[in-house]
Amino acid sequence: MALTPGTRIGSYEIAAQIGVGGMGEVYRATDTNLGRAVAIKVLPDAVAQDAERLARFDREARTLAALNHPNIATIHGLERSGSTTALVMELVEGPTLADRIADGPIPVDEALAIARQITEALEAAHEQGIVHRDLKPANIKVRPDGAVKVLDFGLAKALDLSPDATPGSSMSPTITTPAMTQAGLILGTAAYMSPEQARGKPVDRRADIWAFGCVLYEMLTGTRAFEDEDVSMTLSKVLQREPDFTVLPDAVPPRVARVLELCLRKDPRVRAGDIHDVRLALDGAFETQAPAAQPQSAATGPPPAPMWRRAVPALALLGLGAVIAGAAVWTVVTPQAPVAVTRFTDELPVGFNAAVSAFVTMLDVSPDGSQYVYAASDGLYRREMNAGLVDQPLIRLNGGVQTNPMFSPDGRTIAYFEIGGAGFTPSAGGAGAWKKVAVTGGAPVTLASGASFALGASWTDDAFLVYADQVAGIMRLSSNGGTPEVLVEARDGELLVSPQVLPGGGSVLFSRFPNGNSVLAEAEIVVQRLETGERRTLVPGGFAARYVSSGHLVYLIGGVLYAQPFDPDTLELAPGPVPVVEGIQQSLAATRSYSVSDHGTLVYVPGPAEAISGGGGAAPLGVVDRGGRSVPLEMPPGPYDHPRVSPDGRWVAYTQTFLDGEDVSVYEIGSANAPRQLTFGGGNRDPIWSADSTRVIFQSEREGDRGLFWQRANGVGAVERLTTADEGTAHEPDSASRDGKWLSFTVTHGPGDTDEAAVWTLALDTREAAPFVADPTHRLSRSVISPDGRWIAYQSNETGGNEIFVQPFPATGAKYLLPYPLDNHFPMWSPDGRQLFYVPGPGQFAAVSVATESGFAFGNPTPLPVGNALRGGSPNQLRPLDVMPDGTFLGILGNPAAGTAGGTDNRHVNVVQNWFSELERL
Repeated sequence: MALTPGTRIGSYEIAAQIGVGGMGEVYRATDTNLGRAVAIKVLPDAVAQDAERLARFDREARTLAALNHPNIATIHGLERSGSTTALVMELVEGPTLADRIADGPIPVDEALAIARQITEALEAAHEQGIVHRDLKPANIKVRPDGAVKVLDFGLAKALDLSPDATPGSSMSPTITTPAMTQAGLILGTAAYMSPEQARGKPVDRRADIWAFGCVLYEMLTGTRAFEDEDVSMTLSKVLQREPDFTVLPDAVPPRVARVLELCLRKDPRVRAGDIHDVRLALDGAFETQAPAAQPQSAATGPPPAPMWRRAVPALALLGLGAVIAGAAVWTVVTPQAPVAVTRFTDELPVGFNAAVSAFVTMLDVSPDGSQYVYAASDGLYRREMNAGLVDQPLIRLNGGVQTNPMFSPDGRTIAYFEIGGAGFTPSAGGAGAWKKVAVTGGAPVTLASGASFALGASWTDDAFLVYADQVAGIMRLSSNGGTPEVLVEARDGELLVSPQVLPGGGSVLFSRFPNGNSVLAEAEIVVQRLETGERRTLVPGGFAARYVSSGHLVYLIGGVLYAQPFDPDTLELAPGPVPVVEGIQQSLAATRSYSVSDHGTLVYVPGPAEAISGGGGAAPLGVVDRGGRSVPLEMPPGPYDHPRVSPDGRWVAYTQTFLDGEDVSVYEIGSANAPRQLTFGGGNRDPIWSADSTRVIFQSEREGDRGLFWQRANGVGAVERLTTADEGTAHEPDSASRDGKWLSFTVTHGPGDTDEAAVWTLALDTREAAPFVADPTHRLSRSVISPDGRWIAYQSNETGGNEIFVQPFPATGAKYLLPYPLDNHFPMWSPDGRQLFYVPGPGQFAAVSVATESGFAFGNPTPLPVGNALRGGSPNQLRPLDVMPDGTFLGILGNPAAGTAGGTDNRHVNVVQNWFSELERL
């Protein structure tokens, strides 16, 4: 059923239909909440009206939504309105590749540039176990700036309409679906089907490699590799004929022809098996090559003059009769041929992330473009472009967090800001220091101590550091150390961020938040003359600006890097901003996630433009050791909460937010298997494990109340009820005793998380529940049974703040208070029961020894840097971590104080060499 303009589906208003096909109708729409344009794919009735198929589609769509890559069109969500079910996707402007090919073959260089981006999209999907299944030119868009977006990833599986479709049969090719049996609908798909797909056999990533070969062949020749007048004859050619490689243009390199032959082998066993290898082969990585040219160094001379200044006056004497007195004729120097632009992605080691801390610069490229430095979750690291994937540690975690790394103008030194101590927050002030270290490593030198929080910085040509102070404004500090001086004073409570002294030293460029609120929509890019104090707003809504030596002002808006010619002398900005790079990570707090060298090397952290709030949103799960070093699990970031490790250490269960509410999922730690959703229907949350690691206990609203249930972790068997919650109460599972006999849980009264709560216990054999400790005027919660079953620790606000108590189990009336009056919450026992872990404040973590031989006694607490790597949790949030059997910790990575991105995958850094050549063209 076609939708008319103005129709609403949830918060989306339909504007116009932009496409129709066997997989549904596609419309342009407006997200009325965010004011952005989106694409809406209305699902076929065969899916929308069938509960089983719709549930299967939901599962597939959740997996697809985890894809996050610059060359993949993003899935935003799923919307339902009445009988209409629609998929909300990124709206990609520009023609499809099919439209481009309709005009004839694509030049070889351009075709290979498009092909490389397609391989990068496929590689990202294949790494997450997602196969496209319907790759074809009509599912690929090429934007005006040359960026490629692959559409409809995995929807051929998710929208499998066959009447007898099951999760297993969804491996079947799309030709089996009723929508694909009509003449005219299948031809485009059939021409790109692999032989095994056409035969109805199970498919894997090699089917995508076949389709990629078909697409590349078509780009180069302008004709399809396999085509005939109807479906059956087309498939017959796919199964029996070889493509005609003699029609490839003479300009096609031999290596490309070889790649095509390997991609289009009919037997998948001898076909190219990994798209990563296909990409490398297209780039000539397996050919014998001369040594690569070394990057320019600082010794090669000063950076080139800005492009807009490369006009040379020349007086032309053309003859006395033709010359007007005093006239000068300007000619432009003939430009050199553009230098080839090179792109590649560096993957940082597992456990390392280019950090996104509160108002910091994540990374910086050296002036000559030969290396870059990045702030990781455990220190600073340097990577050389020509040294392979080898990271040189500069500063390792030493109780502080290192941010704002930046190269000196000569490239020999790196300055950085160190936040002193775990748990430091901007409001603490005075707890940071500016330091510097040689590029080759060694002992750091302190330049200034007791500095307030740094909100971005740069290094001037005259050996000064210029940084934004959270309170005072923009400061200047000698690179030899000393007392910082105010360069630009903050006015009327404004927040100044990310300063840069412009060439000549007379003006400063910075971002400004007028009201002191770090809301990106209120940001503006400002330039101020130092002598007069005159200010000029250059870009309202812009952020993270830098003047680069090409003569442009570059800045971020919504994760897109824009460029405009800018004169640093007159402070004039040319009209007409041009988007030059899309998909750069931009957050509420990070000042810069990109850097540009003097000679035109661009490095940036790819990712969405999203705010970091220190909780909520997508985040990775990972294991953290006692030193605060983290290793993410091999699963995509997601909206995870309340992670709990099974007693045998093999599994983690967690709450995950889906389109229809919260549900419980499980993941086998260290395996290549995808996470598995355990509960369905929403309203299932807060899992813990049974003592034998076979069952997951969770709160559920499935029968109207908020009682406790348990279910086998393998999904086999029925869900069983454990408790029934009275009206107005909720039961939250806390812990299970090691002997398998007892369960402790919290009974909350009232709708809010701060209302009265009491700790109860449940005998699992008789299902009898009884209060363990209660106080009608306070909140007692988060109980944990000790490994020997003799004690229960819990959190209480009966002293006014949040404190941790321990009582004997069964209760005797004795009660022991952790004697350290901080904001203590989230008690957890060590595996041997000799320590109690707890969180004394956001971003902090501590361990305290306990003695239980005669009574109960606390020892002295020991701070641990574990909190530096984890998302901070307040007393009114769920516990963000759990203790592993080996004494390490598993939790939600992404504490802003430590520097991970609250959910964005920061293990990848994109590098674009000779980027100025592309910038000039754009």
